[in-house]
Amino acid sequence: MSRNLDLVARMLRDAYRGPPIAPLRDFLDPLDAEGAYAVQAINTRHWQSLGRKLVGRKIGLTADSVRRQLGVDQPDFGALFADMEIPDGGVLDSAQVIHPKAEAEIAFTIGRDLEDPDVSVNRRANGTPDRRLKGTPLRDRVTLL
Repeated sequence: MSRNLDLVARMLRDAYRGPPIAPLRDFLDPLDAEGAYAVQAINTRHWQSLGRKLVGRKIGLTADSVRRQLGVDQPDFGALFADMEIPDGGVLDSAQVIHPKAEAEIAFTIGRDLEDPDVSVNRRANGTPDRRLKGTPLRDRVTLL
């Protein structure tokens, strides 16, 4: 398995313009969460350097049953960019995604970063629902958030 994280990050970025790629577990150790998050951080910085605006973060795999089904022991985390949003009444261009799917999720718009990881969401969130498209060039992965 390759530990060349910059190369893996570039492969993932290139897949947005070309054919889908195999899951990253084919390029990184399947249990290398640190490497996977490093690839995500490299690409987040890359996209920001090209002008994409980071507007939030997402947490996935929050249900114990789903984590057990997938064989993981903790939620996963990701970045949300402004251009991922589909406005209310907007249309998803199915030509831009692979196997489009929609999944109902709840998101909150929070005025600033949460500095205390144990703070109650009710104390910080203004409760404004948000909808964003979360897409990836990995086969079978598109979620409406």
